[in-house]
Amino acid sequence: MKMSGFLKKYDGQSIEDDASFMSAEAKSFCKDFASVLKTELGSDYQVRVKAGHYDVSGFVIGSDGRCIYVAYSIPRMEIPIDASAKDAMNGVLYREAANPEDYTGGMNHFTSLRMMAYDILAGFYSLREYGRM
Repeated sequence: MKMSGFLKKYDGQSIEDDASFMSAEAKSFCKDFASVLKTELGSDYQVRVKAGHYDVSGFVIGSDGRCIYVAYSIPRMEIPIDASAKDAMNGVLYREAANPEDYTGGMNHFTSLRMMAYDILAGFYSLREYGRM
């Protein structure tokens, strides 16, 4: 899925909240989140994200083995998704990870759904050039 289709489908929309069960809409969002990252980042990056309970998280792994952890919490209670939000409450968290099991990693960074692929690529550039994000 391309970013434009992802934004058209989800920006400003609320995801159905089935309380203790994850709704079909939330599961679809998580699949689309992974798909848009794979499409936007390209074949040099491996995307390994999983759906949690109204969240999606996992790792993006570069061809050189460097890793970035990524996580997003899906808004609940009929709160619409703001694809431009880049704060700790509504944005996408990303940070350097030592490996695909490192859930504590480096310093937290936040970006928007709209800019996540770009900022993740910039994070990989920083890792290659400077050894840190």
